[in-house]
Amino acid sequence: MLSACMIVRDEERYLGACLRSLRDVADEVVIVDTGSVDRSVEIARDHGATVHVRRWEEDFSYHRNQSLDLAHGDWALVIDGDEELLEPADLRALVERMPVDGIAVQVDCRTDTATVSTQSIRVFRREVGWYFYPVHNQLVGIGSWTSSPARILAHYEGGDRGDRRAKTERTKRMLLRLAAQRPSCPHAPYHLVRHYHAEGRDADADAWARRWSAITGRPAEIPAKSDRA
Repeated sequence: MLSACMIVRDEERYLGACLRSLRDVADEVVIVDTGSVDRSVEIARDHGATVHVRRWEEDFSYHRNQSLDLAHGDWALVIDGDEELLEPADLRALVERMPVDGIAVQVDCRTDTATVSTQSIRVFRREVGWYFYPVHNQLVGIGSWTSSPARILAHYEGGDRGDRRAKTERTKRMLLRLAAQRPSCPHAPYHLVRHYHAEGRDADADAWARRWSAITGRPAEIPAKSDRA
């Protein structure tokens, strides 16, 4: 059994398309809604998803793990409300015969100016994998994995400029809090370098790069100006 596990908040713009793309793939769709004020919950229920409304805890991994715990399938497919599974590549058959913990798919991240493709483990044995870090969360627990030609289209630049700015500021605030709570953890400095670099705040990016270097004992990773979004 394959469960699609999602966390959603105010995703009415793309949620219907996302859920339609899962219709012939997932045996169930489990959604943790963290406080939508738009039609997301109504849309999800209209498409047959099971919706659990939960208070937002300022921790994406916490809610992703909630969705995994609320599911029933042996395998989980993790997808966001602003994404679509464009090429399933028979994921059902793959999970039935693959002696691995996870399956990586191609994720095409669509921005205002380009589409960037990455590989990401989005399908895995539900009792094996879980998420860590409150923001820019990471999947852990996967021992073995393989690749699939399945493809997800991610509309990460959805919404207007104000929405995107608010999400960026929320992410940065969460990273700063994590850095304060766990000063020896390199996760927050690593991502703060990129956030400040993208804003053109090179002095702040350099400062966080030095902190990352002090924690890891590795040379500071400072993006080139040509890489700036």
